[in-house]
Amino acid sequence: MSVDHIRLLRAIEEGPFGSVHAGMDDILLRRVLVKTIPGGVDPGFRERLLDEARALSALAHPNIQRVYSYAETPDGDVFALEPVEGTTVAEAAASMTVAERVRIANAAASAIAAAHHVRVVHGALSPASVILTKSHEIRVIDFALTTTHVSAPREPGPDWLSPEQRRGEPATHASDMYALGLLLRFLFADGDSEMRAIIASLVQEAPSDRATAGFTVARLERLAERPRRRARIVASAVTLALLTAGAVKYTLDLRRERAAAVAAQADEELRRAQASALVTYMLDDLHDKLDAVGQLDILDRTTRKALTYFASLSPDSIAPRELASNAKALTNLGQVQLSQGDRAAAAKTFEQSVRLAEAGAHHDPGDDESRFALGRAHSWLGNALQLDGDVDRALAHMREFARTSDDLVQRHPRETRFLHEQAYAHGNIGTLLEQQEHIAEALAEYERAMAIKKQILALEPGDDLLASVAVSTNKIAVARQKLGRLEDARLGFEEELRIRETLLSRQPANKPWRRSLAICHDYLGALAVATGDPDAALRHFSRQRTIDEELTAFDPRNMDWQRDLAIANLQSGVALRMRGGIDAALESHAVADRLLQSVLARGTPGKSRLRDMANVQIEYARTLLAAGRAREASARADRAVAALLPMRDEPPAQRFLGDALLVQGEARFAQGDAAGARASWEDADAVARGLAARSSNPRVLDLHARILLRLGRTDLAQPVIEQLLATGYRNRELVLLWKRGKEET
Repeated sequence: MSVDHIRLLRAIEEGPFGSVHAGMDDILLRRVLVKTIPGGVDPGFRERLLDEARALSALAHPNIQRVYSYAETPDGDVFALEPVEGTTVAEAAASMTVAERVRIANAAASAIAAAHHVRVVHGALSPASVILTKSHEIRVIDFALTTTHVSAPREPGPDWLSPEQRRGEPATHASDMYALGLLLRFLFADGDSEMRAIIASLVQEAPSDRATAGFTVARLERLAERPRRRARIVASAVTLALLTAGAVKYTLDLRRERAAAVAAQADEELRRAQASALVTYMLDDLHDKLDAVGQLDILDRTTRKALTYFASLSPDSIAPRELASNAKALTNLGQVQLSQGDRAAAAKTFEQSVRLAEAGAHHDPGDDESRFALGRAHSWLGNALQLDGDVDRALAHMREFARTSDDLVQRHPRETRFLHEQAYAHGNIGTLLEQQEHIAEALAEYERAMAIKKQILALEPGDDLLASVAVSTNKIAVARQKLGRLEDARLGFEEELRIRETLLSRQPANKPWRRSLAICHDYLGALAVATGDPDAALRHFSRQRTIDEELTAFDPRNMDWQRDLAIANLQSGVALRMRGGIDAALESHAVADRLLQSVLARGTPGKSRLRDMANVQIEYARTLLAAGRAREASARADRAVAALLPMRDEPPAQRFLGDALLVQGEARFAQGDAAGARASWEDADAVARGLAARSSNPRVLDLHARILLRLGRTDLAQPVIEQLLATGYRNRELVLLWKRGKEET
């Protein structure tokens, strides 16, 4: 028996709730677990399973059993799942070390937090649903979709049910947290005081009193880091003991007036500590609970009060470490405001955070935590300003962030958290410089960020960091391409391609990584067009389109993936046109146009989407001109110009506007309107001249050369084209236009 390309090998369990088989994917050549849900199942239950499948498959979380694929057959729904083989925590508990128990606790909490983030409830968490695989990985199994218990209703056993589940109520996120608390108790008994506190926060009788998954993950991560903190904690404890003893003796000798003053100061410090604790609670626990019931307005009112309180603090009266703590709290509040779209309020909060952190660092320049808080505050303020379009101020704060990170790394060259911040800082500076068209400076920052990431990778190897290295590899390649270093750019993109293929060979279900692979093929294809190799370009664009089709088939509601598929079809059309396949090119452009129209119809389109649509119209118009359909080409070129004119003063849109005006002129000329054509080309020249004056980007120089050739200014186009040819640029359409221009002169 087979389902599509998956063969069913042997039955594992069959029952009224479906069947589970071991299977083989004959295309991807991997073993799978096949779960079939019969066609007569309750429609509501089926829809919940499909929603869970979409959510879990999009996660690709390392500790959650993966969902590979879905198919609908006449007999019901069929899901291909990751086969998870190993030992349950219940079976392995007796032989586990403390370190293994801590690793399992963190993995289980992280998996539940990730599931809750996408609104998935486990509902049956227990030691039997956490697996230690043969490759020493940890998987949480037995979600509603991935359970293999199909002969009877899924039940974790009465000892693992929350109070509300025992009463017959449906499982919720809070039920999962209760079960997680029981799992931690199973792993650690009652544990030390810190673990007892974590467990107590989870096994509360009332669901609303239980800690959330995100808060619990943070506390468990802190617990896992405790060995590294132990030496500092011991030293702090000794110091605290000495200070306490001295303080007791000193207090006993104080006069009544002095005692009253000390009491007042202590009361003030207590109130400050309570305010900081309140902010932490709001962000780590209360925010998630209020968000779930649609009551974030309560948090907003509390946030305003907290911000007012922090604004009233005098930095001179607060200890440096407390200043750092308050600065961190303000940074967290600003992140909440930023996530809610209030960039102006977030920027003000980050500015306040910077002031407090600067005061802390000034009082004690040697305190690493104060310096770290200052760097983070500058970073977030820079992010807010960048989102608001204030690139100059954003760059200034990112440079401060980089200086702080560089200083911390100089003091602690193997402390990876400081290295991560340093890499992030220099990468962000590169992005901002690139926005200002300072490409050479941006490249230097990207290369520095890359060197730091490789240093971290040597200390802490991991796929996530390798994916970050791929991002830097891409940024470096793009910058080199903009500088006209086309061969260096090609080598960079090919290196990125190798990294991304390696990552996907390890985690084939990781959808964001698959999307990044498609984008890498897009860059390589565009570079092949630029260097005059449309055959290679078409191979890359075809691969890009195949990946994007797989992603959109997986989730048709994802508008980013729909947009990517549109661009893949657009690019394929360009390569086909250059090979002379005009009819096939028109078909690709029509698909791109239809897909982007669908994306634009989903709400108010942003400027980047409008630029995408204009680009489709530009290339569609070029292909229509190649087909001799000048009137249709003119309509599409006019549409592109109309969309881009309102963005005329914005650098990201200017190259597209120049190109749209160029094609508009070509369409008018093809219809016999020489005067109208020249007017369009003169407008295009005004745009392109400014771009070419500050950029060595081959795409900009190509545009400027084409416009000059259309205007009959071959003498001015000649040095521009020679500059392009010296870099290896060989776009076939430009070369052909240049030859015609020389023949006419």
